[in-house]
Amino acid sequence: MEYYIIEYDRRLPQQGAIQWPERMRRGYEQTADEEMVYVKQGEVFTSPCIVNHYPIQLYVEELSRIMLKMESDLHHKRIVVMNLEQQNQTFYEWIELPQVSWMAPEAVQVQAGQVNGIALGHQGLSESSIWCVPYYRSYLTIVGLEVAEKLLKAGIYGLIVRPIQITGGELDGNYRYGTR
Repeated sequence: MEYYIIEYDRRLPQQGAIQWPERMRRGYEQTADEEMVYVKQGEVFTSPCIVNHYPIQLYVEELSRIMLKMESDLHHKRIVVMNLEQQNQTFYEWIELPQVSWMAPEAVQVQAGQVNGIALGHQGLSESSIWCVPYYRSYLTIVGLEVAEKLLKAGIYGLIVRPIQITGGELDGNYRYGTR
């Protein structure tokens, strides 16, 4: 099966600092079904398609709608990011993705600062077409080919969809874990 990482384009401006309530920082289970969070005063918020602030990972409304249509069994919570200075709001979903607990950071293929491959144990690969892998203080969101195609057709601003090599056990190719 072909897999892809979806992520926010790092060449674009990053999101401003958000005031995260303590209950959200404790995790998905502690978060209410609908939450309102605020951009810190003096910060610019660019409404990125993905907000990744470990353990929180938010997907903008258009992106989450496609993800939830493809995997209707996923649990999700609505998060509204309010920017009082810019007088706007952006709607996100915090989707509880299946997590693959996997391996040591050495089992990651990195090239030019980007993760291009990971080696998972045989039980690591998820049945879902959308899942995530904890990686340092963030998550890698992994999607199957059908989901990747729908996301690309949607033309979501700032969304990068790129292939990733996922193997059971060791990585293929001329790579040592963690380096080229």
